[in-house]
Amino acid sequence: MTIPNRLAFAAGIMVLLLLQHTLRPLLGWRIEVDWQVIALVLVALRSRPGVAALLGFTLGVITDAMVPAAFGASALSLTLVGYAAARVRTGFFGASAMVGTVIIGLGKYLTDLAVVMADDRLTGLGLAAQVGLWSPLSAASTAVVGAVLLALARPMAPATGRR
Repeated sequence: MTIPNRLAFAAGIMVLLLLQHTLRPLLGWRIEVDWQVIALVLVALRSRPGVAALLGFTLGVITDAMVPAAFGASALSLTLVGYAAARVRTGFFGASAMVGTVIIGLGKYLTDLAVVMADDRLTGLGLAAQVGLWSPLSAASTAVVGAVLLALARPMAPATGRR
């Protein structure tokens, strides 16, 4: 893997994280793309489980600092998503785009579920609508965008081999 490709991959990850904290709050949609989960899975599919878990924890703490009512929920769920994505990569066909897309969708849904349950503001029908409708739709939209970005990132991604 050449240095320009590594720099382009790192710049792409930084753009995704910038979109998470600038564009996403401005739009305020119910069905939103979670750029942070996409960035985490892109990195996790190309790194070791410990590195992916540490990145997930760091991203989760940054997110939790912005929503103090559910502090720790995003940190825990993103840590698990990062670790699981890096571990699954070794068990399923390397870093295939289909596995990455499924991990992105499940990661988004589990992160939403953890934050909604920890926040404890929604009850009854509101909770059911969030968990049964809005979170799955957000996970699906995040997975679709993630699949496109996985296809685009494949040529410039760092090699997954151990050195």
